[in-house]
Amino acid sequence: MVWLCFIWFSILYGGTFYFSRAHDFFSPLKFVSLKLIIINLPFILYSAFFHDSVLERVLTVCNVTIDEAFWQYTKVQTVAYISLIAGVLLYNKIFKGKSYLQYRQQAPVYTYKSIKIAAYIFIAAGLAGYFIFLFNIGGLSVLLSNLANRVALQGGQYILILLPFLSLGGVCLLLNIKQKNRFWDKVAFVAFSVLIIAVFTSFGSRKSSVIYIIILIVAAYYFYGAKLKNKNMFIMGGLVSVSIVIYMLLIPLLRGDKSDIKSAVTFRQLVYHTSYTFIDVFAANYFNENNIWQMKGYFTPVKVLGTSQSRDSLPQLDQGVYFNTIVYQKRYVAPPVPRSELSRASWPTENFGFAYANFLMPGIIFFFFLLGMVYTFVYRILCKDVFNPILVTLYTIVIFSFDFSSLRIANMLRLLPVLFTAYILLKLLNNRKIIVS
Repeated sequence: MVWLCFIWFSILYGGTFYFSRAHDFFSPLKFVSLKLIIINLPFILYSAFFHDSVLERVLTVCNVTIDEAFWQYTKVQTVAYISLIAGVLLYNKIFKGKSYLQYRQQAPVYTYKSIKIAAYIFIAAGLAGYFIFLFNIGGLSVLLSNLANRVALQGGQYILILLPFLSLGGVCLLLNIKQKNRFWDKVAFVAFSVLIIAVFTSFGSRKSSVIYIIILIVAAYYFYGAKLKNKNMFIMGGLVSVSIVIYMLLIPLLRGDKSDIKSAVTFRQLVYHTSYTFIDVFAANYFNENNIWQMKGYFTPVKVLGTSQSRDSLPQLDQGVYFNTIVYQKRYVAPPVPRSELSRASWPTENFGFAYANFLMPGIIFFFFLLGMVYTFVYRILCKDVFNPILVTLYTIVIFSFDFSSLRIANMLRLLPVLFTAYILLKLLNNRKIIVS
């Protein structure tokens, strides 16, 4: 059954990517299909060969065999994917617009000077937030020596809201290279990109750096347009993918036992560090009409904002801790149980787990349909201003990091003020000239 699951989704995702009529390599259907090929398929393939301890825990707590588990997952994920496609297609049908190429010909073009000034303002703001954070916690050594407890270390450090400015600065520097192709602009881009990745890496997390690299790839595609052929995209994507794989395998050594390199650098580690598919398999098999949450606790974290109660007595914003507790402690818990009674680790629910845990299949249909419409809405905004570094960043983050779980909604609400501020600043710096590209 696992092999059939792998073959089915290979055909479904690959077919969607191939037959999508969009001229744009990163249009919603192509982009999402590519993401799922990279993230979902490796875990399914791995599970066809190996039944490791994590998957065994899922099978035990759900009381199913591996064939039953993947059959159920295949049904739910297929409905989810079709619902997302329906959302994309319906949005395009209701809100008809120009093609990507037509939008591109009329898109605003930003001046070299305005982009350069914006780049250094954004990088300065991001670095200021980072250094203030280091000062507040006692220095870089404190951060690096407490990576295993990094979530608690960042608690209450609201200055970290400035960190996304770093990514925006890097994308602006990339646009500068496209505009005038100067040697020192290339040097600045490489130097600051290394610095930005180093800053993100110092938190012991892989995702921020990987998302930054993906944003640069998407930005390069939109900025260079027809000059960047699909063949070059695949070559560049392949080289970057290899670099990302090496990076993701080695980063856990920063927060683990550095002497145990052999166990850290494995295909299993790569699969589990890039994919949440095992969490989706759990959600699809564990929840039923008798134990669904029905949005219990979803808005509770908002209600307790500003309360004087201790953090441990409050419900958890990241509902993934409930999933982790169910699997590892083998007991049923549901929001809004306080965090003192839950695991410290999290299995992020993402859109699949959130939708199914709350409403089963109707939730899957509704929230994935809505997600498809959100993807297309943001994409259409980008198409109208395709040379805007802030909108390229927003679109990529929405595709990779947005869903309707409480954690992702909260993250997006924290990010939007930064992006809005950057967008307004860039428009003010630019002279708003319109030219045909």
